[in-house]
Amino acid sequence: MRHLSLQELLALEDREDLASAREHLRGCPRCLREQDQLRARQKQLRSLPSLRPSRDAWPRIQAALQRRRRQRRAAVAVTALAAALALAIGLPSLLRTAAPTAGPEELATWMRRSQDLEERLRAIPEPDMLDVGSADALVQLEDQIAFVDRCLDELPGEPAAGEAATALWQARVELLESLINLRMPALALNSL
Repeated sequence: MRHLSLQELLALEDREDLASAREHLRGCPRCLREQDQLRARQKQLRSLPSLRPSRDAWPRIQAALQRRRRQRRAAVAVTALAAALALAIGLPSLLRTAAPTAGPEELATWMRRSQDLEERLRAIPEPDMLDVGSADALVQLEDQIAFVDRCLDELPGEPAAGEAATALWQARVELLESLINLRMPALALNSL
């Protein structure tokens, strides 16, 4: 046997003309019990006091929002600092343990890819306006690229440095791709 849905019970309460539903309700103790519970809930809800916000609530709300924004910015700054620190500490050890599979051809491929991405990035106009999260992400990516560039500048001229250089150029390409992807949606939104 099919029982009445909540929508049908509500329609009956609103005095809609559902003859088959009314007939079913007369002969179904389960649906009748459900309708009684629905009426009891409606009565409880109607008995709740009506709340009206005070007229001077906006300054408190605005202060709370500003506090939350400052906390979020501080959290993002701490996260960015932690990520930069982890990268600074972890990157040299990763580079020392890199498998000796990177050849000069692979290094040249990553360098060309990086140059291509740099040209593509230069062709994308700077956005006029960004939300705080996007601006922060852009700054973090640019800082990470600058860090990788410093690491590349400090590499020794040893053969093992070729493997490290390949890993760094690969990381640089990935960061540039992320930066382009982040700037492209901003460009699309600005053109609307």
